[in-house]
Amino acid sequence: LSVAWNKMKEISTGIFPSLVNLSAIDLSGNQLNFLPNDICRLTNLSILSCAYNNLLKLPADLGGMVGITGLNIAFN
Repeated sequence: LSVAWNKMKEISTGIFPSLVNLSAIDLSGNQLNFLPNDICRLTNLSILSCAYNNLLKLPADLGGMVGITGLNIAFN
């Protein structure tokens, strides 16, 4: 799923649990300051790209997502 370069400022909490089969998400090039903690419920996620945002911190449980094989958080 790509929602890159859409000038999004936030992601609503509660949207990720309905996307449990998602394997890759590209949130690059938006204006996000944070990622909701429920992104960590995406147990099938292997690729997460959040480059070119304004991220100040990452969800604490992100480190427990053992299925992540690609993570791009450059230029935040």
